[in-house]
Amino acid sequence: MRIATLAAGLAVCTVLALGPALVLADGHEVNERLANKEQKLWQAWKDKDGETFRKMLWPDAVMVSGSGMENYEDVLVDFGEDCEVRAFSLSDYTFRKMSDNVVLVSYMATQDATCNGQTLPTPVRSSSIYVKRGDDWKNIFYQESAVR
Repeated sequence: MRIATLAAGLAVCTVLALGPALVLADGHEVNERLANKEQKLWQAWKDKDGETFRKMLWPDAVMVSGSGMENYEDVLVDFGEDCEVRAFSLSDYTFRKMSDNVVLVSYMATQDATCNGQTLPTPVRSSSIYVKRGDDWKNIFYQESAVR
């Protein structure tokens, strides 16, 4: 598990170190699409809608949170059954174009949620990496950290 978490962290650092990221202009169409995708993913989590997650993640996706690291298959098994999401809000988006087909989306999220009887931290700083393959942008990496 530690090795997998380190590997995921190194992958993000490698992407960030490949060169100066290009900030996408405000109002850029890709920004709006990806912000909408994040909103839909959070709503799917709240609604326990695993089908939306299946459609919006690449099969090689990785998710990292305080509960550990999960791959695509892990996320879809018993999707959200142990969580109760009462409310959430996403704000303060930033977008970094890593290449023509890779964008890093970072934002602040607040959540009123419990998983396995444990209250989830709020707020959290979240980051997602979206990759465009063909004409489709999908999430390949998600990470969140509690803000203290």
